[in-house]
Amino acid sequence: MTICQPRANRRVRVGQDHAVEIDGRDVTAAGVAGRRAAGIAYVPEDRAHTGTALRASATDTLSMGFHGRAPLSRRGVLDRAAMRRRARDLIARFGVKIPGEDVAVGTLSGGNLQKVVVARELDHQAPVLIAEQPTRGVDVGAIEFIHKRLIAMRDQGKAVLVVSVELDEIRSLSDRILVMFAGRIVGERGSDATEGELGLLMAGVERQEAAE
Repeated sequence: MTICQPRANRRVRVGQDHAVEIDGRDVTAAGVAGRRAAGIAYVPEDRAHTGTALRASATDTLSMGFHGRAPLSRRGVLDRAAMRRRARDLIARFGVKIPGEDVAVGTLSGGNLQKVVVARELDHQAPVLIAEQPTRGVDVGAIEFIHKRLIAMRDQGKAVLVVSVELDEIRSLSDRILVMFAGRIVGERGSDATEGELGLLMAGVERQEAAE
């Protein structure tokens, strides 16, 4: 598995003890709600079971995780009109093929379901984005659009961590590439790394051997 991290961000710190801080707040042991509140957006690898609730409408799905804050809620009460407006806007901007925002996302193709998850997480401009296989199953045009959005987030100073097995995607997006094998990092390379170097590291060849 290859991890790409476009540009380090001073707002995020990972200590030698593996503690993770965002703006000085330790989120290592925080739950999902705590990490959301700290400013982490997340595109999971499993879009059907982790990223969405398949029986929920596009409106509800596109609001999940962010529904407790303005403009989607006011004084703890959901603003359904605001949720629908936002859902229609994201559906249009990300090219989701769906009859309407009240349709259940479980009726969508895998690629369109992926667009829904990516649209929800990228739109909030969180200071930290973790994206696992963000373009899997989407069309070529959508891949280019998602890549541009990830790079735009990086250029705005956001911390972006992309996990992917697509070497072309990794090399085109990354400032730093970390390669994992058997649960540990076996090497770090720049975006100019060759496919051969990365392939050897992905096979578990240590950094000195891969560089030769």
